[in-house]
Amino acid sequence: CVCDVILDIKNPQDIVVDREVIKPCSSNGAIKRKVFKLGKVPFEGDWAITAQRSCDDSVISVTGFEVRSYVLPRFDVNVIPPNYVRPGDADIKIIVIAKYIYGK
Repeated sequence: CVCDVILDIKNPQDIVVDREVIKPCSSNGAIKRKVFKLGKVPFEGDWAITAQRSCDDSVISVTGFEVRSYVLPRFDVNVIPPNYVRPGDADIKIIVIAKYIYGK
C-alpha cells in the first residue's frame, strides 16, 4: 500500500489550522470532499493548502488563496425635481444623479 496523504490548511502565519489524513488503501480511489469554514473573523492574507506524503514528507502539491475583508458597495441616488409643475405640462424634467462607490 502507498503512503497516506496529509492535507493541511495553513493561515497567513503558517500555522496549520486544519489537517486531514487520507488513507489511499481505504478510500477505494474515491475523491474526498470537505468544507472548511474560515470563521467569523479570519486572518487576512495569503493562506495555503498543502498535500504531502506521510512516509517521506515530500510535498505533492501546494495551492494558495487570499483572504481579505469585503467592503459592500454603496449606491447613492439623488433625484432633483423641477421647482414647479403646471397641471398642463406634458413632460416633466427631472435630474437623476447616481453614484456607485466601492472601497473605503
